Amino acid sequence: MKKIHLFSAIIVIMILVGCASPSLSQVYIGLKAGPGYSNFGLHPTERIRIYYEGFFNDEPVFFTRHSFVGGAFILFRIRPHLSLQTEVLYAKKGSGGGLGPRTEWMLDYLEIPVLIRADVSVARSTSFFILGGFESDVNINSKYRIYNSAGKSFDFKIGNVKTFDWGAVAGGGISHLFKKVILSLELRYVFGLNSLVDSGTTFTDSSDTIYLATPGLKARNRQLTIFGSVAIEI
Repeated sequence: MKKIHLFSAIIVIMILVGCASPSLSQVYIGLKAGPGYSNFGLHPTERIRIYYEGFFNDEPVFFTRHSFVGGAFILFRIRPHLSLQTEVLYAKKGSGGGLGPRTEWMLDYLEIPVLIRADVSVARSTSFFILGGFESDVNINSKYRIYNSAGKSFDFKIGNVKTFDWGAVAGGGISHLFKKVILSLELRYVFGLNSLVDSGTTFTDSSDTIYLATPGLKARNRQLTIFGSVAIEI
């Protein structure tokens, strides 16, 4: 929790500094969205033990979940080729598995990345860029979905996913400036730094809830995203 509060304070301070000093920087606001490809970073031979109403079951989790990431951002141009970028994103993460019935682990987050971006011009209005930083994530939905042989799905809540996550971000791409509008294409990777499992949760028998029950499970969010974005100078 202390990391979350510190991270939020840094975001607020940076935004206030950028807005209070318009003469020292250009400020852009924008929208971004794209497909995401996520998993739990587990070894292909590793299995997750599931607890459900007094019973345990082992399941491999090695597939990638194809999903969506999107939201808004503010970019502060603090130097001609150096920027600070803060974002608020909705990200669908998770994984998939199952040797018999197909299953999905569906974890949805509100993400708040704070990033440093460096641009290298390759033409008068076109540049390549790299970016990196950290993000604070809040879990807003955790579901386990299983499909029967007829293709019908059934959803269960996951009872012991941590509410907060913390991740490192790295990426890069290409952008083009049209007067006061920036169009960008970006490839980004997010590496979760925390285990997803809240080990302090007590299992309860409920018909709509399952639990991750592997002792010491090191499942962490991993996601590769392809973003398209548009931003306008304010």
